[in-house]
Amino acid sequence: NVSVSKPNSTLLDASARNLPTVLRVSPHYYNSEDEIDLFVDALNDIVASG
Repeated sequence: NVSVSKPNSTLLDASARNLPTVLRVSPHYYNSEDEIDLFVDALNDIVASG
């Protein structure tokens, strides 16, 4: 499972910790190596785009 949490969805915690928009990932034993590789590739694309 992957979700995006914007600061206003967790206002108290995000404000207290000055958090930006965050990406939450919940890999588990049933995820295949291919799925993990796809996620890592997508994350690298996001990071590279700034």
